[in-house]
This record gives sequence, C-alpha cells and structure tokens, in this order.
Amino acid sequence: MPKLILQGTNYEIRPAIKKYLENELADLHRFSPKILEARAELAFDQTVKEGRPFRAEINLRIGGKILRAVNTGTSIFEAIDLMLKTIKQELIKFKEKMSR
Repeated sequence: MPKLILQGTNYEIRPAIKKYLENELADLHRFSPKILEARAELAFDQTVKEGRPFRAEINLRIGGKILRAVNTGTSIFEAIDLMLKTIKQELIKFKEKMSR
C-alpha cells in the first residue's frame, strides 16, 4: 500500500474523508502496484462566489514518474470523485505506454 500524504488548504479534512481517500487509494494500487507515494490536497477556494469552489489534487509517484490529476466540484466528494476518475485514466494510459 502506498504512503498517503494528505493536506488541506482552507479546508479541514474530516476522518470520513481521509478514510474514503485511503480506500480509493487501495483501489488505485490494484491498477498499479508500483505506486510508491500519493500526495493529495483538498482545498476550498473562498474567492469563488458561484460554481465549483472545492478542489481535489493528487500526485502519484511511480518509480521516477509522477502522474497528476486536479479537479473541482460543487462539493468536496464531487471533486474527489472526478479527481479519482481522472487519475485512473492516467494510470491506464501509463500502463499501456509501459507495456509497449
């Protein structure tokens, strides 16, 4: 299981969200067991009046490579789900590229 480093910017990370991310990270580990570290940042942008003020970002370190995904949402869970969908697509592309 990769090491998870979690940071909140203008956002307090609740235990339920941390647990959710840990479970999803375990799912990502099935895509690529070579993931060494995952750095995730959850943020709330106070300057956004309407729209998508929550931001979720993840950087995965796989060997010497870093895969990154950033998404925004109207809720923190929406932002996290979109970020996870994006990083899964990046992992699939990375695996296909490495198998050639």
